[in-house]
Amino acid sequence: MNIKLIRSDTIYKKMMNAPKEKRDDIYRYEIMKPFEFKWSCYNVPLKSPQKGGYDVVMASNMLGYLAPSEVNKKKGKYRFNFKRKFMENL
Repeated sequence: MNIKLIRSDTIYKKMMNAPKEKRDDIYRYEIMKPFEFKWSCYNVPLKSPQKGGYDVVMASNMLGYLAPSEVNKKKGKYRFNFKRKFMENL
């Protein structure tokens, strides 16, 4: 078994600094790509053949996660501060 460490905080910071139209691809290929096999078990492609079609970004949104295109510095700051406070209280 190969274990690959994913520093999602670094990737989310990269998404915050990227143009809005590039954020979905960063999320898709840097966060979700390592889980491609798992997504394929659910018949969810990494990228839909047609624009706006069903793929990992839409599936994540349906699960209630923040849409990658909506990640910005204001929401990111809240997210990282919340995580830091949560870890301090453990």
